[in-house]
Formats: sequence, C-alpha cells, structure tokens
Amino acid sequence: MGRTVGRGSRLFRDMTRRRRARKLARTSASAAAALVDETLRLRAEVEALAARLGPALEDARNAVSDAEGWLRPVVGDARQASSEVRQAVGDARQAVGDARQAVGEVRRAAMARAGAAGERLGPAIQEAREEASRRAGAAAERLAPALHDARDETRRRVIEAGGRLDPLLADASHLAERATRLAERAGRGRGAAGGVDDAPAPAVPRARFRRLGSPPASSRVPAAATAVSDAAAVLNETPGLAPVAVGLAAAQACFAATFRGPRDRFWDSMTLTGLALGGYALLARPALRSTRIRPAHVALGAASAAVLYGTFAVGDRVARRIVPSGSQDIAEIYALRDLRPRGEIALRLVTVIGPAEELFWRGLVQGGLMTRYGRWRGAALAAAAYGGVHVVTGNFTLFGAAGIAGAHWCALYAAGVPLGALVVSHQLWDVWIFLVQPTGDVGGPANP
Repeated sequence: MGRTVGRGSRLFRDMTRRRRARKLARTSASAAAALVDETLRLRAEVEALAARLGPALEDARNAVSDAEGWLRPVVGDARQASSEVRQAVGDARQAVGDARQAVGEVRRAAMARAGAAGERLGPAIQEAREEASRRAGAAAERLAPALHDARDETRRRVIEAGGRLDPLLADASHLAERATRLAERAGRGRGAAGGVDDAPAPAVPRARFRRLGSPPASSRVPAAATAVSDAAAVLNETPGLAPVAVGLAAAQACFAATFRGPRDRFWDSMTLTGLALGGYALLARPALRSTRIRPAHVALGAASAAVLYGTFAVGDRVARRIVPSGSQDIAEIYALRDLRPRGEIALRLVTVIGPAEELFWRGLVQGGLMTRYGRWRGAALAAAAYGGVHVVTGNFTLFGAAGIAGAHWCALYAAGVPLGALVVSHQLWDVWIFLVQPTGDVGGPANP
C-alpha cells in the first residue's frame, strides 16, 4: 500500500512538471513569433527609410565635393596672406629695432650735449649761488635790527595794552557785582510785596555781562596778561606763510620726482611723498595732530565723495569730446593700476596718501592762506596750488582733474566741513574712481 501511494505521488509530480513545460514552451513559441514579426516590421521600415535617404545622401556628397572645390583657393589665399603678414611683422620688428637704435643715438647725443652744457654752466651756477648766499646774508644782517626792534615794539605795546585793560576789566567786574546786588535787592522787594520772604533772586542775564565785558561775579575775569598769553598761543597754532612756502616748494619737488621718476617705482615714490608732506604738516602745525574721524564725518565724507564722483562722470565725457588726447591721457592714468596689486594700492591710498594730502593741502596750506588772505581767497589760492603742482606730470587731463578735486575739497573746508570728513571723502573717492568704478572706458595701452 505504501509503495502504491509513493508511485502515485511521483506520477502526479511528473505530470505536473510536463504540464508546466508544455505551457512554458507554448509561451516561448508565441514570444518568438512576436519577435520575428517585430523584426520583419523594423526591417521593412529601415528599407523604406534608406530608400528615402538615398537622394539626400547623394546631395550631401555633392555639396561636400562642391565646398572642397570652393575652399581650396580660399585656403591658398589665406596661406599667402599669412606669409605676407609674417613678412610685414618681420619688417615692423626691424623698423622697431632701427627706431630703438636711433633713440639710443639721440639719447647719447643729448647726454653728451647736456654734459658739455653742465661743464660750461657749472662756474656760472656756482657764482650765482655764492652771490645769492652773499645777498641773503647781507639782507639778513640788515633785517636783523629791524626784526629785533619790531619784536621789542610789539612786546612793549602788548604790555601797555595789558596795563590799560586791567583797570577796565576791574571796573567791569565791579559794575557786574553792583548789578548783581541790585538784582538781589529787587528780588527781595518783589518777594516782600507778594508775601514771600525767601523768594530767590533772579539771575542777571548773561548778555548783560557780555555787554559789560565781564563774566558773573561767581567766575572772575582772568587777568589781562593771561588773556594776552592765551591769544598768543592760539595765534601760534595758525601756520604762517613761511611754512606754507617751504611746504609748496617741497611738494613741487616731490611730485616732480614721483611722476618723472622710474615708472615701476611710482607707488613707492607716491607713498614716500605722502609720508613726507603729511609729516611736515604735523610738524609745522601741531594742532593737526588732534584730527580725528568721527561717525558723523564718515557720512559727510561719503556724500562729498559721491558728489565729486558725479562731477567727474559728467566731466569725463566732456574731456573726451573737447580734448583730442583726453582718452589717451585717461588711459595713461589708469595704467598705473597695473603696477601693483589692487589691494596694495587701495591700502596705500587709504592709510597714507589720502590722509596725508588732506593734512598738508587743507590743514597746512589752505589754513595758512586763509589766515593771511581771508577764507575764500585763501581757498582759491590753495586750490590753484594743488592743481599747479600737477603740471609736472605733463598730463593735461590729470592737471584738470586735480584742479577740480582740489577746488571741491578747498571749498568744503572753507565752508566749515571738518578735516576728518574731508579725509574720508578723499579716501573713498580715490579708491572708488581709481580701482572700483572708473567714470568711463579706460582701455588703452597697458604699461607704456
């Protein structure tokens, strides 16, 4: 019985396997038939597409052959033109070499003539120096007694004025005390009339004391000698014409050395010029050492720089149209940006060059000229001096730009704008117009 059951189960399993195999064979046969049909259909489509593309391929082959026939003479002409260009470049290089040789000969001839002229003029220059020194010594000897007498006379008059002021100040102080007592009595009288025994006495107006020339009795007026000494100290803080003249001569020499010197050392020379002129301004006018940049100065300086930038944006277009060499001059100015990294140039402009120029040109030069010639006349003279030192550059556009910028800052300083705000304006304007956003196209020769 057990064997029969085992045989039956094996037969059942075999029948199941055969049934699955037949089913898989039928499925495979149908899939193969469908694949054959799809292959035949794709073959028919490919044959139809090849039949349609045959004329197009033939036309493409004909077009390629026509293009090759047309391009052969063009390529030949291009090769011939390239050889001619090479020959022209060789001729140009030879011409440049000849020009350099000619320039060298001219330079040697000029140096020889300059040496000969120097030899001929040497004795005359030495004699002129000796004569100038002799005349200066004689003039100093003649002026020494007069200067001594003038100092003595000034000192005597100051002492006499102080002696005359002492009684006047004492009388004014006495009158102020009497006015204070009268005011106290009047206050007590009004208090008694109103039924108030301890009414405070009204204070005497400060304007009354200013008319009397004396402060209130609680703060006595200083003696005349102290007032005179304070006035003398204030006057000594204002630079005279002699430091201004010396500074202008030094500025002329420094700018000539900077713009006429080696071009690759321009920024080193400009930085040294700023240090020299700024240091001289701080030495000649010690009051400039207290110059500080406050938060309000930053906003005022930024507004001033924006106005000046707008002025230059308009003037740039006018200069390019009116002055034939304006574009070339502007390109020569902006070519200085390529001598050093932009970050280093910005650091030099912000930390040394901009602040030093404001301390020197506005703080020292314009301060001295306004003291001597008045506010606006001194400002005009300072602006003319600032633009005048740029004549040595030989760049007419730079000379005009310096004159406009100098007039802008000098007018603001004369109008009462603080020096700290002008320093900020100079710094922002230098960096913005020179490194960040020029007013126009600065394309041109990079480094002549």
